[in-house]
Amino acid sequence: MLINMRKTAGSWVVKGLLLLLVVSFAVWGVGDILRTPVSTAVAVIGEREISQVAFNDAYRRAFQRLQRQLGDALADDDAQRLGLAEATLEQMVTEAALDQAAARYGLVVSAALVAQDIRRTAAFRNARGEFDVAIYDRVLRDSGVGVEYFEALRRAEIVRELLAGALARGVAAPAALADAIYGYRAEQRGADYVVVSAMGIAEPPAPDEAALAAFHREHGERFMAPEYRALTFLSAAPEDVVAEVEIDDLELRDEYEARKEEFHRPARRDLEQLLYPDRATADQAMARLTAGEALATVAATLPGFAPGATALGWLIGEELPETLQGPVFAAPAPGVVGPVESPFGWHVVRIVAAEPEAQEPYEAVRERLKGDLALDRARDQVTEIGNQIEDLRAGGATIEEVANRLGLTLVTVAAVDAAGLDRDGQAVDALPADPEFRRLTFATAAGEETDLTEDDAGGYFVLRVDTVVAAAVRPIETVREAVAAAWREAE
Repeated sequence: MLINMRKTAGSWVVKGLLLLLVVSFAVWGVGDILRTPVSTAVAVIGEREISQVAFNDAYRRAFQRLQRQLGDALADDDAQRLGLAEATLEQMVTEAALDQAAARYGLVVSAALVAQDIRRTAAFRNARGEFDVAIYDRVLRDSGVGVEYFEALRRAEIVRELLAGALARGVAAPAALADAIYGYRAEQRGADYVVVSAMGIAEPPAPDEAALAAFHREHGERFMAPEYRALTFLSAAPEDVVAEVEIDDLELRDEYEARKEEFHRPARRDLEQLLYPDRATADQAMARLTAGEALATVAATLPGFAPGATALGWLIGEELPETLQGPVFAAPAPGVVGPVESPFGWHVVRIVAAEPEAQEPYEAVRERLKGDLALDRARDQVTEIGNQIEDLRAGGATIEEVANRLGLTLVTVAAVDAAGLDRDGQAVDALPADPEFRRLTFATAAGEETDLTEDDAGGYFVLRVDTVVAAAVRPIETVREAVAAAWREAE
């Protein structure tokens, strides 16, 4: 099917059909949204709707990826200016169109191909560059993604890649473009150069005051002090009131019963495995292990996908491929199980040790329960404090008056820059850690107060910018050594 598509993808007939497909999605899909206000879809592509919920989830994931790349300072306004929402929707529309085309052509991907693709993924390899099931499971678990969901997602992505690749192969780039790109990428140049070391150059004489002053004046941008802001703020955090919360034993026992499943520890096994591409080799390994040969010897003389045994560590049943779960957890420990087939190959597994399932008793988790409940109550109390702050400010109270009425601590900071440092370059520890606090500090005009803002820990704060000191060249008296060092380097 893909070969036929590749042969015909370059024809004007197929290109025309693809153009009609895109136009129909763009016109009819968007038209349906405009004509049907009761629909919750943000786009309609053929028979597929992209719901508001699905779009929001995809946008949130894209925003988080971009935030990790650019830093936590990325705000929603920045993402909008970058066109993140439009790019996310465009990607979802493209994927939906490809999914429907793949369904019409009957394109499917086998489990073996998915497994091969996963084995090639660098994120799932160990230090030796080998695919490691334990790393694979851990990465998915840390990402909050189940194995079945991830493999289904990857299967769909592979189908899209194959389909898009089949279509793209029918389109040739213009020769002028191909030549220009090749020339840029393949160009090589020869160069001669001389290294002049500063070691043989005599130290310049010490500069006099006039020379330093002139250098400082001419290169003032190298000795700038950042903008500083003085501010006053009050805050209320769950940690401020959690010590005052009292929880009785009856509540704790009720909480334990409600969360009992959380404290259930499933059975687990400490495992090592050999993974082979075929049953015959796996049978040989199993026979030698059953006869008492050491696992390390078998691994060294009968290598599989990896050149040695892979230590999987302690795993519970659901962290193993489905076909391995029953045999591994039914066998005694220590012992050997196999060969067992999974999409990754043929497994021979050594059970090093085993732990039965267990339930943590109430006494062992009592303090944890108490801390969780107390923190929940503290958050409720802080929310009520936040409401009181809003009411008082709505009545015209200043933050000083609010702090006095509610018994909150008022904090004054004499100077802080955008990095959270004072004039001596030391971190201002009194500032809340939430990046939003720092952003608001430098987004608020002098003399203005912010709205009541919730931080990322469930607390609230209000700040007022008292004064703003613009960025300026530091006086030479405060940076004399730095100016002298820069002068010597320039000389």
